[in-house]
Amino acid sequence: MSAFSSSEATQESRVNEARYRALVEAISTFVWIADARGNFASPQPGWKAYTGHGFEQHGGNGWINDVHPGDRAHVMETWTKAVRSKSWYEVAWRCWHGATRRWRQCLTRGVPILDVDGAVYEWIGAVTDIEHQLSLDQVFEREWLGTAQRTGGLVMWEWRIGTGDVQWTPELYQIWGVPAGSTISELIDCIRPEDYGKVQASSAEAAKSGALDVTFRITGQSGTMRWVRAKGSVVPDHASGKMVGVLVDVTDLVQLQESYWLQVRELETLIDAIPACVWISRDPECRLILGNRATNEFLGVPAGANLSQTPDANVETVKIEQIGADGSPVPPDELPMQRVARSGKPLFDEEMVFRMADGSTRCLLGNVVPLQDAGGKNYGCIAGLIDITELKHVHEELSRSNRELAFANQQLSQFNFAASHDLREPLRQVAVFSQLLEKRLGSTLDPGSSELLKNCRKGALRMEQLVNDLLAYAQAGMHDGDASEPIDSTRALTKVRQSLALAIQEAQAEIEAAELPMVRMECSSLEHVFQNLISNAIKYRGKSAPLIRISAVREGRFWKFAVQDNGIGIDPKYHESIFAVFQRLHSSGQYEGTGIGLAICQKIVERYGGRIWIESEAGKGSTFYFTVPAA
Repeated sequence: MSAFSSSEATQESRVNEARYRALVEAISTFVWIADARGNFASPQPGWKAYTGHGFEQHGGNGWINDVHPGDRAHVMETWTKAVRSKSWYEVAWRCWHGATRRWRQCLTRGVPILDVDGAVYEWIGAVTDIEHQLSLDQVFEREWLGTAQRTGGLVMWEWRIGTGDVQWTPELYQIWGVPAGSTISELIDCIRPEDYGKVQASSAEAAKSGALDVTFRITGQSGTMRWVRAKGSVVPDHASGKMVGVLVDVTDLVQLQESYWLQVRELETLIDAIPACVWISRDPECRLILGNRATNEFLGVPAGANLSQTPDANVETVKIEQIGADGSPVPPDELPMQRVARSGKPLFDEEMVFRMADGSTRCLLGNVVPLQDAGGKNYGCIAGLIDITELKHVHEELSRSNRELAFANQQLSQFNFAASHDLREPLRQVAVFSQLLEKRLGSTLDPGSSELLKNCRKGALRMEQLVNDLLAYAQAGMHDGDASEPIDSTRALTKVRQSLALAIQEAQAEIEAAELPMVRMECSSLEHVFQNLISNAIKYRGKSAPLIRISAVREGRFWKFAVQDNGIGIDPKYHESIFAVFQRLHSSGQYEGTGIGLAICQKIVERYGGRIWIESEAGKGSTFYFTVPAA
């Protein structure tokens, strides 16, 4: 339900209309806004207040009826030139004044509003009643214009076309860089020779058309080059043909424009140099999409080809077919760039499949982001795409290989279990039967035979241990090395100390450990490494009681652990070989073991992307280092 009654709304509209009328009468100026074609797309309150004609009369291009018939051709010619050059314009004409019901002299200034492509999307202008301000002297008397002249270097000039006489305000000497009182010929001599012909041609054309707009370069006595712009228009119905106008120093603007276009060219060069597809559309409906050099080469289309698939009878496009998972073409309004331009929401890591001219398909991965103007309004979008077809093929091949490897590992695991079980069983029988045979024969065995049976039993037991260690070594490589949950290495060390408590007590070993970090690996794997290194430190001890120090330092995304002992040490020439399978530096008679423990440790650590090594000298103890991922 409306907050105002219809009568209240009517009254409010009348009050607003009266305000506009009073404002126009007070300042003799009103503003207007037109679309790119010069049509009024919405009511213009100021226009209605001045002319008395509502939107039904001045809407669209109806405003031309408020221009005096004798001035319409001149106004339209000036307007057409402004549209063609995309530049501001100024034109004097007679406008219908509704309050007095007669034609009054007015001056219109219009300024184009450009988008990022340099296209005009609307015009903003002002109409000023100059019925009582036609002479140049009266214009100069206006305080705001005088201030503009003094602070901005604005020059006002008057040219009597019939006699060729020119008058100007003193600010011209400052801009020109010449002494005050310089003659017209001296001023002309300052015009750069390469621009002099353009100035002459523009002046001759202005004498015919009644409008001047020329930009040229001058060089004063100091040798400094400046850019200036002169604009003017004929005063209507002046007997001798008088043109009035302004001249402004536009050096800073020209330099800014040159800098802007330099940056634009650099950006365009960069986009063409990128070895990836870049698509850009400055159209909210993406009816025109252009690609960079890599895009044109990838699609096999000429430079400047329109890549859009949004139907438009006025825009020719090349055929590019993006297909969905079922192989059917994606509807034009569901294409990624069209969706982003419509919603204003970016897309990241979007996979797009295209059917090429030869029938093959290519997969592209890209990001699409909207383009927005200063007011946050979407006016298009830009996409960056890379061809991942080969990468996907490699990924698919790798996935297939991983599946095959996983199946092979499963088969190997089953084989290891079956082989170890089948090997251990007869070994146990050898050990048991040799022991039973020794008991049954008892004292009847001579010492030599008894020793043979004992060696047979020891060999079987050692062979069983080798089979167990081989199984452990094979299983150490079965996992993929990924651990989603972090573990506390201090807790892993505590479990190892508990399991080795008897060995620690018998050797009177002392274990010192600093505060240990959280790591990302399976707890059983870390326990296995700790247990093997600590067991070795106890086993290969020197004359003193074992002293084992454990610490860790951060190195990038890894923790580097150190297990230091005061044992017998290892000659540097064996530092690499001790990590080989079944590699032993001592006989089984001196130290028990199969020589596979360090090989298992190496396999575990490398499975997590780390490494293991030793620093040691014979008789000086050893320090084992290994790295594992930080949590």
